[in-house]
Amino acid sequence: MAGKKKNTEVVSLQKYKRKGHLNIGTILFGIIFVYLVFTVLIYFTKDRVSVYEVREGSILKDRNLTGMVLRKETVVNAEKSGYVNYFVDDAQKVALGTNIYTITSSASRHRRIRTAMKKFPECR
Repeated sequence: MAGKKKNTEVVSLQKYKRKGHLNIGTILFGIIFVYLVFTVLIYFTKDRVSVYEVREGSILKDRNLTGMVLRKETVVNAEKSGYVNYFVDDAQKVALGTNIYTITSSASRHRRIRTAMKKFPECR
């Protein structure tokens, strides 16, 4: 035994740390990071809502004035007689060439036009 040499070389053994070690802190950080990225992307891509403060009150100052309006109007007599059906109400403006009235000679036709005008007021 005298011929055998003892190995005196010292070797230190350390545990090797694995890469990619997951723990609860890393998982929570990842979830929060994804949430923040998603929130920022949504903020920059959606339309903004404008907010205005509205108070009750009048914007304009109203003035009540008394006056008289004079128009230059002409009375035109019809060429024939009969029952008159008006298509336009009083004081309503009309375009040039618009039918304002019709004259019918029979009372039955006049009644039919009147009932149709009452049934369909938007056709006036």
